[in-house]
Amino acid sequence: TVKVEPDTAYEFTASVWAEECSYSANARGANISFFNTGAYSESVYDTQGSWQTVTLYGKTAKDQTEVVVALRIGGFSGAGNFSGPGAAAGGGDVNTIFGGVYRDADKFNSQMKLVFISVGEAEKTNPVRETYRILSEHGIKNMVLYESPGTDHEWLTWRRSLREFAPLLFK
Repeated sequence: TVKVEPDTAYEFTASVWAEECSYSANARGANISFFNTGAYSESVYDTQGSWQTVTLYGKTAKDQTEVVVALRIGGFSGAGNFSGPGAAAGGGDVNTIFGGVYRDADKFNSQMKLVFISVGEAEKTNPVRETYRILSEHGIKNMVLYESPGTDHEWLTWRRSLREFAPLLFK
């Protein structure tokens, strides 16, 4: 965790030594990332016996006072949506929602091993079920739709969703 000033641009730089990190469609290599944002630096797969510099740029929010920065190999292979609006909230256009990450279904499917979508069984107006349908029709694979029995848009739904989601990440 790094303390930061609100509404300020930052440059994070790290030296990386990587040997034969696997390169494939779903591997990111060694990189710097901001935790929980999907922002990554360029990836390094083999520094050929020397240190290489990688840089990540970002700007903090108006009320943000810290950021979690990670040096890692690879990226996330699973995503969870617990009662969130999802695709339906963006008009159902898979080419634009979430920055267009679903646009190329084949590419997305090669990078993501799990898309977990959950909703409380009693949630009548939540577009989660519609999101699942839209993504399925677009060709997004490896999805799980979980409906929490007898719950609405509430903490018990999300607690149960996490209980179901977490073990799937480690399969």
